[in-house]
Formats: sequence, C-alpha cells, structure tokens
Amino acid sequence: VIGAIVSLSYTLCRYLKFNNLVIDTSFDVEDVHINHTYKNLLLELNIKKNIPLKYTEELDSPACMGLFKPYILLLDFPYQEDKIYWILKHELTHFKNKDILIKFLVLFAKSLFWFNPLVYIMSKKINEDCELCCDESVLNN
Repeated sequence: VIGAIVSLSYTLCRYLKFNNLVIDTSFDVEDVHINHTYKNLLLELNIKKNIPLKYTEELDSPACMGLFKPYILLLDFPYQEDKIYWILKHELTHFKNKDILIKFLVLFAKSLFWFNPLVYIMSKKINEDCELCCDESVLNN
C-alpha cells in the first residue's frame, strides 16, 4: 500500500508539473486559416465543448492534453493547409474517444500496481491501440 501511495503521488506530481509547464509556456494560435479549419472540425465532429487551441515549444508533436480542462497543442511552425486538417482531426478524435480519460486510468493502474511488469506492457499496448484506433477512425471518415 505504501508503494502504491508513493508511486501514485510521484506520478501525479510529475504530471501536474509537466502539465503546468506546457500550459504556462503555451500561447494562442492566431493563424486565421488554422482557426477556421479548427472551428469547422469542431462542427464536423459535433464537439460542443470549447477546447482552446494553443502553440507550444515543450512537446515533440501535436497533442491533446488535460483531463478536466483539455487543450489541443500544436508545434509553433508553419503547417501546410492539407496537413493541418488531418492533424487537428486526429487530435480532436482523441478528445471525442475520451482517450485522455483512458490514459489517465491506465496511469492510475500503473501507479497502483507498480510492482507488476504486466501493467507496464498493458499500458504500452493501450497507448498504441488508442493511437491506431484514432488513426483508423480519422482515415475511415
């Protein structure tokens, strides 16, 4: 029990610290074309929640982040018009599929069962499956 509490506390502190770093150093996307594409995708995917779209320099690739207050984070460089559509659709599909919640639950399970190596394998497979499911969903539609 002590191991699980320590592992959960450590994981939660690391996540909060990283989340705060990314959100504090991010800034709003002001590109008109990207914002227009983003608004159209919110309507297309029937997402009613207002999810801020931001640029960050702290990540290696675009991401969806935040369990209770989600953000879509892009890297700060020029995107080609046809590629930004697919990038944003991919990230919004993660939100629509509730992948952030799934990954949070997996993180909780990893912290709780820190001593079991199968949980780490399960975590890796679930992350891969979330990405593949999202890719397949975006490409099928």
